[in-house]
Amino acid sequence: MFKKFYAVGWQSEKNGGIPKDFRIVDFKSGLENFIDSLEFSGFDKSGDDIIEYFNYCKSQLNDLENNGNDTDEPFFRTLNNNNNIEFSKIKIITNKINQDQNYLSNFDGIRFYILNFEDNEKNLQYRFYIKAVRTAKINSRFVLSRLDHKFKITDLKSDGKVMPSKISYAEVMDKENNSITQYVFNVSDYESIFGLNEIKVKGATNVINKFVGINNSEKVFLISNNYKVNINDIELNKIYEKINDNRRLANALYKYNNEAENYKLDDVKLANETSKQFFNNPFTINEESKTINVTSDSFETFVSVITNLTKLGIAAHDYENKIAPSKKK
Repeated sequence: MFKKFYAVGWQSEKNGGIPKDFRIVDFKSGLENFIDSLEFSGFDKSGDDIIEYFNYCKSQLNDLENNGNDTDEPFFRTLNNNNNIEFSKIKIITNKINQDQNYLSNFDGIRFYILNFEDNEKNLQYRFYIKAVRTAKINSRFVLSRLDHKFKITDLKSDGKVMPSKISYAEVMDKENNSITQYVFNVSDYESIFGLNEIKVKGATNVINKFVGINNSEKVFLISNNYKVNINDIELNKIYEKINDNRRLANALYKYNNEAENYKLDDVKLANETSKQFFNNPFTINEESKTINVTSDSFETFVSVITNLTKLGIAAHDYENKIAPSKKK
């Protein structure tokens, strides 16, 4: 099975969200030992080789479509054009792999590595993504190591970099059917690799801005047809910080598309009251002024209600909450 190893530098979203460097790592020796040391995040070693190990690990993942699109849990899914962000980034990776690339010459700016396998008999391509470890370079020339109770000194002759050992994400490309299946073992690392969290935080922030109307602009999003959301500037800045620090909140809001405008007010009120099981501070509803007042303390409740992730009396009386860290006793 033909294999190549790539080191990838990736620009932030504000700079385009594309590779700034895509380089082949030319191993003089040691690649097979490194591959043998790799583990899929969250899974103990299994099988005789990495493909057999991968096949076991992927069988334990949840199908995203059957998992309620809960992207906080490890998952697999077949990629299509509807996943336009991921699809576009993987297309860039595919184009880079199919082109001739320069060899790695320094360790600057590496964000992740790709271990690429070509199985020509089955017409499959496996890509295993390994997030780079943020450590200082090894500047010592000599390294003392041990194997089977014996020691050896390795002469590096030049600087080096600590290699990571966890595969957090994988893709399998079926060239015959022209399909791509994603296998996400560590969601946080997966989003970090492609800068998806940046995108979701920006999208979630835009959703809140559509509720409150920034710089005296019109409030685009309403609740229950005609209820407007009020958040003062101090609380709004605290809410921005929460979105930036909380993946669950960002994920939930990023997918929001004004669904709560069609919720019945009585259902919103019931959901708000029910949320006391999970949070200390429900938001306030003023029926006279037709406003909903949200603070940073009640923000999680607000997100739970408008996104209906908790199903708090709106769609069904199922009080499992996927934003709250634990149910309040």
